[in-house]
Amino acid sequence: MLVDPAHPGDFNQAMMELGATVCTPRAPLCMECPVRQHCRAYCKVEKELEDSAKRLIGRPASKCSWVLDVEECATPAGSCSLCLPPSEPWDPGLGVANFPRKAAKKQPRIESTATCVLQRKCHEDKPEYFIVQRPSTGLLAGLWEFPSIVLGPGQEKQQKATMASHLRAWVGSDVAVAHLQHIGEVLHIFSHIRQTYTIYYLNMDNYEENCKMEAAPCRWVTKEEFQNSAISTAMKKVLRI
Repeated sequence: MLVDPAHPGDFNQAMMELGATVCTPRAPLCMECPVRQHCRAYCKVEKELEDSAKRLIGRPASKCSWVLDVEECATPAGSCSLCLPPSEPWDPGLGVANFPRKAAKKQPRIESTATCVLQRKCHEDKPEYFIVQRPSTGLLAGLWEFPSIVLGPGQEKQQKATMASHLRAWVGSDVAVAHLQHIGEVLHIFSHIRQTYTIYYLNMDNYEENCKMEAAPCRWVTKEEFQNSAISTAMKKVLRI
């Protein structure tokens, strides 16, 4: 099919509408489909019905070779993620629902992150929390979070020391090592990562003179400001702990 270069959105919208109303994953309405003559799954089902009818009346089924699409000719057999792999042959009971096959999901990788909730009292004795901004690229790009560091292999047993070293840029290593408290853990599952956050707490009421605001974008926020900032769901879970 050719897409009108001047109005490609019309084609995209039509395909989405077709998939939502006619070519549904379950019980597709093939007889109402305006493009069924171009559908390989529908043609295969029709051919099977024709062959079955010929066998019932004693006539041998025709042996027609399958004509490949241009896209299939350009790639090795079985490389298409939508077509049936050799390990999953055509199931006559599924009919046109044989296509497309969903690709097997990869198991999420397991990661551990140490994070620290730095807190101080502001006016009216309400708490404020120290947050920093993530890099502009990568996972959760540009979002705000409590100071955090991904733990590499072998660092799990030295979490507190690793976290204290990471906090040195903002509070100084002596304060972090002496007063860092382990609070608990939070599990958060991204689409491709199973992330465990090990949570630490550091009260900065008596050490505000140690706090440095030069390293990376950072700020103190109230609980309300925290909730209204660009914060990930994982960090909101951390605060609830």
